[in-house]
Amino acid sequence: MLGWVSSPSRRREMTRLIYHTANRNCEIPARVGTSLFLRGCRFQKRRGGLGCMKPQRAKPTTVLVVEDEPTVRALAESIIEPLGYMTLSAANAREAIALLEQDQPIDILFTDINLPDGPDAIDGLELARKAVELYPSLRVIYTTGHGQTDGMTALFIEGAIFLPKPYTAKQLTETVWATAEECSR
Repeated sequence: MLGWVSSPSRRREMTRLIYHTANRNCEIPARVGTSLFLRGCRFQKRRGGLGCMKPQRAKPTTVLVVEDEPTVRALAESIIEPLGYMTLSAANAREAIALLEQDQPIDILFTDINLPDGPDAIDGLELARKAVELYPSLRVIYTTGHGQTDGMTALFIEGAIFLPKPYTAKQLTETVWATAEECSR
């Protein structure tokens, strides 16, 4: 949705555009005359000429974030949620599998490859294989700070994406958007 911020006074003043995501309302400070592109939203006009942005889909895309480092997991969630996606999180593969076995549909798995969790822990590669068994249409985004190797790539789920750490908010946003576009096809 491309939105244009306007004002009856036609002055170049600052205003706020309010749009609604899956979990909350978001406000974007914008100068009058600015064009904005909000992916996955539509403008809904209300009485009195006021409007708001609403997600296009009735069911938001759900992203399961699996990361053993709490600060990195919280950062990823804080980047993904404002995009209008619902997020679930797990600190290890065991927690992720428990979430996957519930009845809540999950569209994207964003997982760290290295998930230390004791001697019988499974890594992100094995987690993705088990997740795709439960959700065949699941899209997978792998991440790790150790670099991508040919041996690792050979174990990737077909169609998976690799996002190396450290990633920027822009890189994560673009990767999730691209993966969500594939989910909607």
